[in-house]
Amino acid sequence: MNIKSIKELLPKKIYEKLSDIQLFYEGFHNKTYLANYGDEKVQIRVAINKIAQHKDEIEYIKNDYDYIYFTDEILVKKWYEGHILNEKNLTKKDCYVILDKMKKVWENKGNYTKMNWFYYTIDDVKYKKIVEKYKDDFNDTIHGDIRAKNIIHTYNNDFILIDFEWVRKGSKYFDICSFLKFSKLSKQEVIDYLKLDKEKLEDYIYITNLFNKNAYYQVYDKLKDFYIGEIKNKK
Repeated sequence: MNIKSIKELLPKKIYEKLSDIQLFYEGFHNKTYLANYGDEKVQIRVAINKIAQHKDEIEYIKNDYDYIYFTDEILVKKWYEGHILNEKNLTKKDCYVILDKMKKVWENKGNYTKMNWFYYTIDDVKYKKIVEKYKDDFNDTIHGDIRAKNIIHTYNNDFILIDFEWVRKGSKYFDICSFLKFSKLSKQEVIDYLKLDKEKLEDYIYITNLFNKNAYYQVYDKLKDFYIGEIKNKK
C-alpha cells in the first residue's frame, strides 16, 4: 500500500490536509503511517487483508473525537505521543491503571457482534464443555486483543488502549486472561481487585489459551506472529 492508495481511500478534503506521510509499522492486518494533519500529528492505518473486520470497531469509535476518518479500509486518528507499553518497566501501580481503562471498555453499551469461540476450528472436549458452560456469558463489551502492543504509555504517564478491531460482545474474563500474560499482578491480586470468580477465571484461562493457540497455528503462524503464548501461572 503506497501513498497513492491512501489518496484514493480518503476524501479529497482530508487528504489535502495531510503532509509528510511516512511508513511507521506493518502489522498482520494493516500498515501504519505517520503524517501531519494540518498542525496535528496523526496515524493513518490502512488494511492489507480482510482477516479483521471493522464493523464493530467503527461502532465503538464513532463518537470518539480522536478519530478523524474511518472506513473498513482506512482510519485516520490522533497520534498519541508516547511509546508502546514496555513490559519490563511495568509496575503494579501501572497495571491497576490499565485495569481501570479496561473496565471502561467493558461498560460500553454499543451494539456489537458476539464473540465466536469457534471462529477457529478447535476439537477439544474440555474446551467445548467450558464454552457450553458459559454459552450465555456475553454481557460485556470486550477489547478482544489486550496485549502490550495495543497499549500506549504516553509521555504524561497515561495509558491508552488502542486498536479496537476485535471489539465484541463477550465476557470481560477473556480480556482479563489476555492481561494476565504481561501483568505484574498475580492472579489473586487481579481476582481481588475485580472481585472475580476464581473457578470461572481458571475456566477462561483454559479456553483463552486454546483459542489463542489455534489463532496462531491456523492463521498467524503463516504471518509470522510469535507473540501468542500461554498465560503464566502466577500465584
